[in-house]
Amino acid sequence: MTPKKWLLIASVVGAVLTTATAYFSRVAPPRQPLRHEAQANAAAGALPVITLAEVAGADRGFGPVMEAVLPAAENDGQTEILNLKTGQWRTTPRLEEFNGDVVALMTWIRTNGLNISCQMWPDGLAGCISYNMKVFPLETKRWEDTVVEDIPPIVLSSTNRHTPRTLLVLASGRPKIYSFRTDEGTVGILRLVALSDDRRGVKIRYKLVQARGDSAQTIATK
Repeated sequence: MTPKKWLLIASVVGAVLTTATAYFSRVAPPRQPLRHEAQANAAAGALPVITLAEVAGADRGFGPVMEAVLPAAENDGQTEILNLKTGQWRTTPRLEEFNGDVVALMTWIRTNGLNISCQMWPDGLAGCISYNMKVFPLETKRWEDTVVEDIPPIVLSSTNRHTPRTLLVLASGRPKIYSFRTDEGTVGILRLVALSDDRRGVKIRYKLVQARGDSAQTIATK
């Protein structure tokens, strides 16, 4: 099945992850230790923090390059979603906790300012799902050569805070570098690097536009 068809399935079946993930249960083995840690932190009122690695310093108008591995969704439909600005993540509640209301679940994701998660399919295809942010491929740019001014105005323009989810497929012939603007106004570029070493997630790198110098709004009006 082609990535394009997967995108159609994701938009029809899975207003999210939860319903679709039940079908993909044999793909991603349980990660109980991580779940237990998340539950313990939640019970203590703390927000878990995903491990980020700073792999390079600030350059070309961006802050440092951050690297993270996004784990694939759990067998029970829950997944960890990363907030790109803060580096924090939340584990989605089960859909039954919202009485099966997908809209309520998506509202929870938006309210918590979450931006990106990982999805894997039975044929080995993997990718990321973006939430509450505009994304635009930078197909003609190399990661190392991209500057803030390369982010197109369509990405920088304000949103209505209901930006549709987007499926970013990790596959040959598909874009791997994207510019983005979250509904909260965080701007940057994102790179899909590869499957994680254990092949149970997707490694990403991203860097945010620095606060000093040109703001996102200033760039958009140039």
